[in-house]
Amino acid sequence: RPRVTLRTRVALNALDALDALDALNALRPLGALGTSGTRRPDRARETFFAAIKLGSAVMITLSILCHLRPEWLVHWFSSDPAVLAVAATFLATISINFLASGIVFTCSGLFQALGNTTPTVISSVVRLGCFVPRRLGLPATLFSLQRLWYISVVATTLHAIVAVALLR
Repeated sequence: RPRVTLRTRVALNALDALDALDALNALRPLGALGTSGTRRPDRARETFFAAIKLGSAVMITLSILCHLRPEWLVHWFSSDPAVLAVAATFLATISINFLASGIVFTCSGLFQALGNTTPTVISSVVRLGCFVPRRLGLPATLFSLQRLWYISVVATTLHAIVAVALLR
């Protein structure tokens, strides 16, 4: 078992908080479709692509900000240089997920608007199946926060790929 320091716990809690945000599906502009989207596939398609463009623009902008100035984003929460270094690395690494997360949120919104949430559950299970066993099963010699964050990036990217594939 790896030694769990305060810094490790803070970073893991931040990762868990991002996972919780994923569950909120904050980018849900497709709810406007309601049930009329099922009667007007052209409208559903148009709204989906508009939401993908909007969500992607927001997520790419945030990702660039997290890559260029992660220290500025986290300096509001702590002045400890060690905490700032870990948090900045975390933001720069995890922001790779932002575009994929926006796509997942949009696909989930479309599935919900169409009244079929099964694909959302399937794609979420793929993500959790990729991430959770690795998080729990990393031997102490291989455990590092950076490695854990990269596993999250891969898991979220797979989640987006599966969600788009199920959408087709």
